Amino acid sequence: MKPQRSVLKKIIVIINKSFPDYFPDSRSVTPQRNVPAEDRVPADHRVPAEERLFSVRTELVTRLSDAVLNQLLDELLVKKIITQEEMNLVKTKHKEDKARDVIDMALSKGSETSLFLISAICEQDPWLAKRLNFS
Repeated sequence: MKPQRSVLKKIIVIINKSFPDYFPDSRSVTPQRNVPAEDRVPADHRVPAEERLFSVRTELVTRLSDAVLNQLLDELLVKKIITQEEMNLVKTKHKEDKARDVIDMALSKGSETSLFLISAICEQDPWLAKRLNFS
């Protein structure tokens, strides 16, 4: 059984060397590489915050956890970006609808609020922020 395994390993090495773009070494793959191109957001701050946030809206809706969404709502409330009534209304919704509302509220309130939400996401969910190229 060992000779077969050895041959198989040699074949894999040859294939990887012959087609590096198709078979990247898993140790060298960054999380960003796994994000679809349309979901990548340039970390470049010259891109308006609203555009950065809107370009990953779909992924945020599916990936933000309920706990993180509640933390984001708390931060928006503390900064007086949203009212207690807005927070209470959003908190009663299901996770995906809650995420949509949080993102859409930030987008509707302008660049400064969108940038604040991006920063809060970076703080509350660093892995997701890195995946979306926020940080």
